[in-house]
This record gives sequence, C-alpha cells and structure tokens, in this order.
Amino acid sequence: MNAPALRADEFSEFFRAVHYVDAFPWQARLAKVVCGQGWPAALDVPTGAGKTAAIDVAVFHLALEADRRSARTAPVRILFVVDRRLVVDEAYERAKKLAAALASPESDIVRRVADRLRHLCERPERPLVVARLRGGAPKDPDWVRTPAQPVVVVSTVDQVGSRMFFRGYGVSDSMKPVHAGLIGSDALLLLDEAHLSQPFVKSVQDARTFQRERPWSEDACPAPFAIVTLSATQTEQAQDLLRSEDRTHPVLGPRLARGKPAELLLVKAPAKDDAFTAEFAERAWGFSRLGGGPAQVVGIVVNRVQRARAVFDSLTKRLVAQAEPAGDAALLMGRSRPIDRDESLRNLLPRMAAQRSESKTAKPLFVVATQCIEAGADLDFDALVTEVAPLDSLRQRFGRLNRMGRAIETRACIVAALDQIQGKDEPDAVYGTALSATWGLLNEKAGKEGRGKSATLVIDFGVEAAGRWLPEGNDLVVCITPRASAPVMLPAFVEQWMCTSPVPDADPEVALFLHGPTSGPGDVQIVWRADLDQGSKPDEWIERVAVCPPSTLEAIAVPIGEAKRWLRGKARSDITDVEAGTDEEGEDEDVLGCRALRWRGAEHDETGAVTGESLRPGDLIVVPAVWGGCDEWGWAPTSSAPVRDRARDANRAHRGRDILRLSPRLFEATLIECDRVEPARAAARAQRFEAALDALADASTAEVLAALRTSPGNPAEWNEWHSTDGPPRVIRGGSGTPLALERRAQPSEAVGASVTEDDQSSAGLRAVALPEHSRGVRDFAARFAAQAGLPEPIAQDVALAAFLHDAGKAHPAFKLWMYGGDELAAAGGETLAKSGRAVLGRAARARARLPSGARHEVASLAFAEAHPAFARAHDADLVLWLIGTHHGWGRPFFPPVPWPEQGTVFEVSLGDGTVRSRDMKSFPEFTAAWLDRQARLSCRYGPWGLARLEAILRLADHRRSETEQEEAP
Repeated sequence: MNAPALRADEFSEFFRAVHYVDAFPWQARLAKVVCGQGWPAALDVPTGAGKTAAIDVAVFHLALEADRRSARTAPVRILFVVDRRLVVDEAYERAKKLAAALASPESDIVRRVADRLRHLCERPERPLVVARLRGGAPKDPDWVRTPAQPVVVVSTVDQVGSRMFFRGYGVSDSMKPVHAGLIGSDALLLLDEAHLSQPFVKSVQDARTFQRERPWSEDACPAPFAIVTLSATQTEQAQDLLRSEDRTHPVLGPRLARGKPAELLLVKAPAKDDAFTAEFAERAWGFSRLGGGPAQVVGIVVNRVQRARAVFDSLTKRLVAQAEPAGDAALLMGRSRPIDRDESLRNLLPRMAAQRSESKTAKPLFVVATQCIEAGADLDFDALVTEVAPLDSLRQRFGRLNRMGRAIETRACIVAALDQIQGKDEPDAVYGTALSATWGLLNEKAGKEGRGKSATLVIDFGVEAAGRWLPEGNDLVVCITPRASAPVMLPAFVEQWMCTSPVPDADPEVALFLHGPTSGPGDVQIVWRADLDQGSKPDEWIERVAVCPPSTLEAIAVPIGEAKRWLRGKARSDITDVEAGTDEEGEDEDVLGCRALRWRGAEHDETGAVTGESLRPGDLIVVPAVWGGCDEWGWAPTSSAPVRDRARDANRAHRGRDILRLSPRLFEATLIECDRVEPARAAARAQRFEAALDALADASTAEVLAALRTSPGNPAEWNEWHSTDGPPRVIRGGSGTPLALERRAQPSEAVGASVTEDDQSSAGLRAVALPEHSRGVRDFAARFAAQAGLPEPIAQDVALAAFLHDAGKAHPAFKLWMYGGDELAAAGGETLAKSGRAVLGRAARARARLPSGARHEVASLAFAEAHPAFARAHDADLVLWLIGTHHGWGRPFFPPVPWPEQGTVFEVSLGDGTVRSRDMKSFPEFTAAWLDRQARLSCRYGPWGLARLEAILRLADHRRSETEQEEAP
C-alpha cells in the first residue's frame, strides 16, 4: 500500500492528538533532533519532566521511516530498560495508551502514523504492540511474533542484557539465538536512570564496537541499533534539552521551580537498631493529618526489604489502634508477585498517583517503599521520609515529592544512622561509601533553621534549587551510587556466548557484564502452588505443574543466596530491592533443606527436584503453598502462613487460558480461603473429591464434566466456572485421572501464543503435507524479510531456506516416525510436515528405527544442496546455516548422532518436481564443514546480524505452523 505523507515537524500535532496536551518544548526539540540526525547518546532530563515521551518520539520516528526498507534508520523494537524492580510502570502505561490511540485513531495525524506503521506490523488492527518482558518462565507468550513488528518493550537490565548476550534468563537454549537477534539488531535501547547501569552500557558499547570492526562485520546486512542513556544525574556528556521556554512553561515550570525543603535527622544508633527503624514511622505519622501535619499521602522510602516491613508493621499497628479506621498503609516492594501488586494498586494507585483528584475528606495514606519507586513510578507524595542514600537515589526519591509542582506545603526528612555516615571498615553492601559522602555534602550545603536545641539543618531538593548546590566532577561521583566497571568485553566472550547448542561448561558469567564484578550472581524466581502435596517428591509434581505452567505474573524474584537460605529455613530478609544487588550466599551446610521443583518446561531434562545448593541464576522453582514465604505485599520469608495460589489468575491474564486444576489440595485450600469452611470439614470434602476423581479415570469427557458439575460440596468458585458458556477441555494425567479443565479466555497482556521449540512441533492436531508447509513458510519468510528491510539478495536467500528447511522430514525413517511407526500408513501416505498427532512418542521413534537425537535438519541440508534452486543462492553458506539452525541446533553442534547414515539418500517433491538428496557425509566430515561455515558467516554478518536472520526464518516457521493449526478440531 502507498504510505500516507508524514513530516518530521508534525510530531507536536501527533503528541497533542494522543495525549490531549501539548508536548513540552524540550520534547518537541528532541523529536526534531532524532528525526533529522538520529538519537543522541545521552539525555539529561530532570525527574518529573516527562522523559518517557522518548517512547513517543521513537514511535513517530519509526512511522516516518516505515517505508524506507533497507534505508530505514529507525529501529522497530523500542526497549525501555530500567535497572530497578518496578511497582508502578509509567513507561508501560504510556506505551499502552499510545498503542490504543494508534489502534483506534480519532484524528488524521494519528491515522497517518498508524497507517505507516502497518507497513511493518503483523495485524492491521495492531500497528503497535506493547509488552513487559519479565522472563523466568519457559513458554511464556511471545513478546515479538514477527521480526518487523513495531513494539515497545518495558523490561530490566537483567532480562534485556542476558538476552542480548545469548544467555537469556529463563529462555530455553534453543530460543536464546532468536532473542539475541531481536534485541541486538533493529532495536533502540532507552536506558532509564542509566547511572545505575554503567557496566551494561559499557558492555553494549564494546560489543557494538567489535560488531563494526574485525573480527565481525555486519556490512552484508546492516540493521539500525542505538542505546540512549536517560538520567536526571548524568555524569556522561549529555545534551541539555531544557531551555528558558521549558522553565517558564505553565505546566513544566512549577515542577522545576517548586521547593522541596528537607530536614536532616541523624539518629545516634546503628542502622539495625529498633530506634532507627522507629524514627521513620514516628516522622511519617507527624507529617500526616493524623499527627497534626498537612499531608494526605506520606511516602516512606528505605534501603532494605526487612526495614520496609518493620516500618509498615509499626504504622499498621498505629492505624489499627485508632478508634475507627482513620487511614491506610501500603507496602511497595519490587520483590512481590506482579499479579498481587497489580491487585493491591488497583485501589491504592488513584490515591497516590500524580495528577490525582484531590479530596480533603480522603483518609491519609502511608506508602512504605524500597528502592523500587526510584524509577518508573509516577507517584506524588505530599510528604517524604527517606533513609539516607546516594545523591542520585535521593534525587529520584524526591522526584516523587510534589511531583506535579502543586501549590502545597510539603514536609520531608532524610534519616541517617550513626554507623551509616561514619567511616567504617565495611561500607554499605550496595552503596559503599556514598552514604557518608552524601551526608557530608548535605550537611555542608544545608542551612540552619531555628535556634538552640530546636535548630535543624534543612536542604532544598527542588529541581532548580538542587541544581544550584549540586557538585560537579569527582565531587559528584563520590556522592552517587558506586559505578561498577564491567570487565573488558573481548570478542572471544561473545563468540563463546554464540554457542548455544550446547552452552559450554566454561562460560563467561554474563552477570559480570550487566552489573559489574561486585554484583550478585542474579535472581531466582519462586512460584507457589496449593495443589502440590508437601509429602510427595518434587519429581511427582511435574505432571500437575505441566497442566498449568508457571507464569511470571505469579513469581517473585529473590537473590539466589536468599533463596538458598530460605530452602534451608534460614532466610534473613535483610536484602536490597535492586537488580543483581550484592547478596552473600553464606556457608554451605550439611543440611540440604527443602527440595523444590526447578521448572524449565515439562519435557526439559533439567526440570526436576533441586535443593538450594544446586540452584542457578535465572532458575524458576515451584514450591508448595503451605511452605509460606509470601504474603499480599511480597517476599515474607519468615511467614509460615499458606501462600495464596494465583496460578489460575496468572494464566488467564498472561496466556489467555482459564485452567481449573482438579486437585484435592487446591479443592481444600479454596474451601478454606474463599468459602470460609472449617478446616476439618474442608479436608473431609477433599477426600471425597479425590475418590470421585479416581473413579473417573476411564470415564468419557461428557461423563467427567457431568460428574464434576453435579458433585456436592464443590467450592462456590468452581460451580460458577461450570455454569459459564462453552464446554471445557478435560486434561488427564498418565493414569487417565482428570487433572484439569481448560478453556480459552481473553488474555490481557499476551502478545501471542508460545513458540514451538523442538521436534514436538512436528506434531499437531491437524496433519499438514510437507509441500503445503514449505510453501507457506516460504511466503511468510519472504514477507517478513521485506518488512524487515533486508537487501533483496539476502531476502531471496531467506525465502529459499524457508522453502527447503523441512525437507529432511521426507527421509523414510523420519516419515515413518511422523506416522507413529505405522509402516503401512507411511508407505501409502503423503509426506508430512505436521503429523496430526498430539504427541510423537518414544515408542513410535523406536518403531521407525530413528535414533534418539536424530535431527531432520541434517537430512534437510543434504536435500537442499541437491535442489536446483540452491544453485541460484546468493550466499549458499547462509541458506544452509538457516536450514540447519531453524530449531536452534547447530550453534555450533548437532547431537552426536551419525544420522542419516553415511552414503544414504532419499527423495521427495516439495511441489516442484522430485529431487534426490546428495549422499550423506560422515558425521566428522559434516561437523568440520559446519564449523568452517559458522566462522565465515560470523565474520560476514556479525553475531547479532546472523542471529537476526535466523529469527526471521524461525518466526516465519512459527507463524505458519500456528496458522495451519488454527483449523484443527
């Protein structure tokens, strides 16, 4: 289609049409710079000045260039990256608003932007996709379904960085190259509060330098890429976008000019003393209306999860002691389950959000938080009590005090413990000596108010006021969060990371390049399930977890050391709330503690029982809900109360699947929690329910549904589930016992269905002939290559590889396996790409005499070299590489299985005439040639350029397979 005209100077009109307000002057200037010259390397923007508008600029820039194909300089993937655990995700909400406006445009300018984005998108009704990339759970919905889909992704340094360097946390080995190719090419990284993420910035810059030079070059197929650092406390050379018109702007001006005086309070006690913790609650109470102060919303920000809980408990006790409910308290931690946090904030957020409706009759609200509110949180407090922190962190915290520059009286206090500001042998584990340096600076710059013993030191943290006393150079550096330096990024490290099949045992630790050598090793995700019997072995839990896979919405990320201690019953909860914060694991013990279930997918070899000592960074573990360890606010390692099971809610929201697990344990927990049934009666009902389930092992689907619908004593929630429209699907265990009922639900966050990753993708409820699948994948690949802006010769090679990629499934042994080992059916049947069977099992493989580990891609390579079209390939190495790696194998090795046997051949027609394959090479000869091919292609396209080309073909295969199965019964 012809692209409607769009001019660079129309950004302000576009901004106004989407947000119903004018862009700030600096935002319009940024758009002009980006559309004319590209992105600057760094932006210095004060907190509260609207820096998330960089997302609007990036989307508008992409629309402007959407039809430029290989000349496009605007990346299609816009990643807003924060090195903090977010509780209120301002960037995500802004991006969703932008996507909604583009999906249903109400003005000509928005309609034109949307129409131009449709050159690149998968579906016309979704010109822009928005996703939160959390990670940690295999088979999560795709965050990108096509290689050129305009998308805004909000995520963290851990998730984006680990994926970019081919070691995605929670990503299966076979999909690591796809994620690397999508993030390392045709991507814009907007790194919020970049002063917190210097190791990651340096690592990315080093990697891009190597990509442009030897030993790698992406000249053969270049793609846009940029990283932009955003910070209110830049130490890098940054473009100052603020001008006089910004400072006099009727909306932005007051945000910059309004004063924020804060008292400096030194508590002459150690930080771990109760007297220090008590001071936060005392000051917050005094600032609130309940204590005689002016504040309706009081923020209390501390540096440790344990201290946050103690302050929250203290304020809660005070509120409960009132004659009648006079106020509320909330606890915000990044170490909480997103689904719980979203539920809590649904009612609380309107009371503390920026630009909220003011009400003099509203009850006071105390918001106790950790570092998680320093970024991404569009909150607005009337008063603030904060623990001493580095200067950059304090500026972020004060950015939440009177964020909108209202004409109100604010109160603030910075509290420090004696041991935090004195020189000591062991600096703070996270902030080092920056606490004492900052406290010294504040005392030096503060003014004295009052006289005698009542005199106080006060310093103004308003944006313009702070600008007058902020130091520069090294005086500033010593007062901000210590900036770790990443190790030197050598090309050899990236070449090692490129190896994903298998991942080498001696592997550079990617966390060092994301957070520096002093950081912790990474987090572990923990999921709680009520249907796991504490008395069973975790290996027996796999079947139950498989019917309702873990979702990141129901997981909490905790430092690996804390997770190990918790499994031993020794968690201390004195941890920070920052990404990869320093966390000592403690000494190894003889007592292994509880055994959890490591989850990497039902069929993955590493799914199974683990103890604390065998945990690894990025692991996701599933534990019984009766173990405790979590409450409505988040991580509570000392709590022994059963944890609420959120699996059904999480899968409904995240994957669009409503799954009712038929577990006696969950049945009992639901009766107690939701129906308030006395525990003894609930246990008796659960026993009867278990017996009824066992009796249904051989029953038909209709009989199962009828029995469950009429069963007496069901939880009310379960009966409501049965009364809805549409018959559900019954999921059974290996013995035939019904394990769950499933039906489709409308997903709220999912971008699409999960990708296929292994040879089970050869299965499918609808049989598909090989020629039909080959042509379909070729057509998808050709469209994707054109949308991605590949040069025409490379686009043709990608389409050719897509056409030939599955030809190896015509090999007699593989064909027989596709027919379930039925020789008569295979002999008379057509060659299949999809078997029409739900599962292709080991028994069928044995009947087909197909060795375990045999890959059809190897046979496809021998066929491709014999196909007449292969002679017309522009880059024969690339065509073969894309065929060989289209399931993630061959980077650099295939399973060590000499199949097909040396010298054997097969033949098949893909709809263009029968072709006989070349003779199969010996496995050593094949492997040597394959390693040489990898070396040539890595130099020609670079690590990320090559991975991007792989992603284009693999996503074409996924989308075609998905389309084929949509018609399945």
